[in-house]
Amino acid sequence: MECLERIGREFYGQDSVEPFPALEKLEFQNMPNWVEWYEVSENDFPSLCELKIKDSNELGILPQKLPLNLKKLVIINCEKVVRLPTAPCLTHLVLKGNIGEETLSCLHFPLLRTLKVCFLRKAEEIKLANLPMLEGLSVTGCKRLFSIEGLCSVECLCLLKIKDCPNLQLPFEPLPQKVQQSTITNCPQLQDWAEWQQAQMSEPRYQLEEHDGASYDQEVAEALSDDSEDYFEVLSEDEDDDFYDRML
Repeated sequence: MECLERIGREFYGQDSVEPFPALEKLEFQNMPNWVEWYEVSENDFPSLCELKIKDSNELGILPQKLPLNLKKLVIINCEKVVRLPTAPCLTHLVLKGNIGEETLSCLHFPLLRTLKVCFLRKAEEIKLANLPMLEGLSVTGCKRLFSIEGLCSVECLCLLKIKDCPNLQLPFEPLPQKVQQSTITNCPQLQDWAEWQQAQMSEPRYQLEEHDGASYDQEVAEALSDDSEDYFEVLSEDEDDDFYDRML
């Protein structure tokens, strides 16, 4: 499908009343000329719960709405996507690689429970203001990331993992009360911040392993620990950037 540029009603069948009624997982990968996907109606993909779009750097237009039952969305190396579609029941989101800056500024998923972002090449800021139900956040290998706006205001947050983000800085504000586990690894700008956060708490919450009796949902922990989309390891700061580019 390397030559495909657009996906519309013909993909579902012109006379189909309810296309792909039993399809639960859908993945698009390595479609370098794909620029537009449009016209997903309420009856399309009624059983779809997981959608993955990978390595489609020319893709700029997605449907305004995704199937109602969609629970998990994975976007990898789609740098021209400006805004993600509406997905009212989405609970898990993974963003990786070449993702446009505007995408990270327009995250609006009222039921999203976990957000995993990794190896973002250009992103300098992530905004969490419109993710009121977010329980788990994992940020890995974002070398240019400077800010996570709204982190200390996400009241449902209980799990936080940040790794290999050398330029990330966070405000000295207390984390939400529900945070039970926070792991900060190889983030030199956050060393003082992590120590300050620990000092604000009556019991240490910065730990590498889950403590007994943790009350956070195991689904959240498993979603953040899922490495099925992590093809390669984070590179150290002194490794060659050209090699990093080739790996992405």
